[in-house]
Amino acid sequence: MAPNPQCAALAAAKEKKGWSYAQIATAIGKSEQHVIDICTGKVTPTAAEFDAIAKVLDITGPPPNDSAHATKRTQVVTDKSQQVLENQTAVEGAILNMTTHIPPTMTPQTRPNHTHVTITHVDHENHRVSWALDSMPSWLLRSVRWQSVTPVEGGKAKYESIEVFNGLLVIFIKWFIGTNLKKSFDGMADGLKARAEQSS
Repeated sequence: MAPNPQCAALAAAKEKKGWSYAQIATAIGKSEQHVIDICTGKVTPTAAEFDAIAKVLDITGPPPNDSAHATKRTQVVTDKSQQVLENQTAVEGAILNMTTHIPPTMTPQTRPNHTHVTITHVDHENHRVSWALDSMPSWLLRSVRWQSVTPVEGGKAKYESIEVFNGLLVIFIKWFIGTNLKKSFDGMADGLKARAEQSS
């Protein structure tokens, strides 16, 4: 017998509709095992997968703010059809699905930020990577982010992160989330520094 969903609301919606995991999987174009893993909390769904499951089960409300729905910051590499790639190493042309908190926090939030970007450059030799937000018309909003790591004297490394925004919505980005977005970039840099120093 298939395990019950970890989320009570999801279990209730699944029972109300009378659908099996196999039917949900067919409806969203995923494997049955992957759907089971999502529903039982073994894997974190991409934003597209989360929305697709909610849609087919007619779930319209936000998830409860409890321990079963504690949102982790995640990065999942998929192809353009949102199929999770077995190799999660960044590759040009793949889609990076990110679940983040703006401003940065480790406290679970009911509404995390979900972003899908296209990985545009992976330069292993020079330790650089870039991705672009291209889900909107470029005249409306487009952003390109570059990140690089370069060696410096004393056995240290310099991490740089640059994001360039273009389009009509740029002024709204600056006004409404500009300050918190910068805090998020700083938080990522601080976290990366702490992780690197812990591993060294």
